[in-house]
Amino acid sequence: SPHGNHVVQKLIVNLFPEQVQFVVDAFRGRVVEAAQNQMQSRVLERLLEYCAPNQTAVLADEALRQAPMLLRHSFGNFVMQAVLEHGLPEHRTWLVGNICSDVDRLARHKIASNSVRKALTTSGPANQDALIRALKADVQSFASLCKHKTGSFVARELKQLTKKLGQ
Repeated sequence: SPHGNHVVQKLIVNLFPEQVQFVVDAFRGRVVEAAQNQMQSRVLERLLEYCAPNQTAVLADEALRQAPMLLRHSFGNFVMQAVLEHGLPEHRTWLVGNICSDVDRLARHKIASNSVRKALTTSGPANQDALIRALKADVQSFASLCKHKTGSFVARELKQLTKKLGQ
């Protein structure tokens, strides 16, 4: 329920991470289903945000198995963004690699483009470099991306990042 979801989120925010382990345990084996639910995805986001990455690693592992689908899902993409921002370094790197492997389509996708942008802005230097190379690999494709309704936002983020990095 919307109210129960709000209560659980408040618990996660206000209690010590070890005190909300029961919530982490409740999601085991059903992360992908929960990530596709409006209310449950928000609870997953709060867990990834407020608990230690090693505490939520099992949840991230489970979500990453369905990353291509969740990146494109209206609620799942927020869980993927939370992994990019708060997950273990190996989860972030794996997800960036997954994004790089299909970056042309993901950057143009109305929903997945938000995760591509998040990856550009929150990744470490090595992952940012991989994303930059993937997005700029084909000059014609990048030019097309700049003119695309959704992709232009990714292109703008990329241009800002490369300017900031002096590339």
